Parts: sequence; C-alpha cells; structure tokens
Amino acid sequence: MVKSLRLPNRLGQHRGFAFVEFSTKQEAENAIQALASTHLYGRHLVLDRAKEGETLEDLRARIAAQFTDDQSAISRKRKAVATLDEDNMKFDMID
Repeated sequence: MVKSLRLPNRLGQHRGFAFVEFSTKQEAENAIQALASTHLYGRHLVLDRAKEGETLEDLRARIAAQFTDDQSAISRKRKAVATLDEDNMKFDMID
C-alpha cells in the first residue's frame, strides 16, 4: 500500500521523478521487482531505494554515478565493435 507519493514540479512542469513511500519494506521490494523492466513514455523506469538520511542531492549523485558507469561500459563496447568492424572490412574490386 502506498503511504505517500510526491511528484516534484518546477515551474508547473513535472521534473521526471517521484518519491513513493510504502507501508512496509516488503511492499516496496515487491514494487521494485514488479516494475524493474518497465518503460514509461518510451523511457526506462529507474527505481531505487533512498537510504536513511540521504538527501535528494545525494540520491541524484548516486543514481547518476550508476548511469555514468553503465554508459561508459556501453561506449567502450561500441568502440570495440567499431574497431573490430574496421579491422575486418573487405573490399572487392569492381570491373
């Protein structure tokens, strides 16, 4: 059961995130598991628990660090594929 829900706004527009407080830890865990691979309006829904005493800035920094690490890994993977493709290119002569 949802105990509280906050949808922060800036200048009348939704900021793209929300805070949901559940009645029990188990309900929160169930929600995280159920929504883990959900997309909303074409974007992957990111779910994470706030830690006790963690500020909004702390939470943002922690989540951003996770995405930066993930994006770096993807970029390295793409670079490796691009290098592999360049190294294995074959050209045939056309008469």
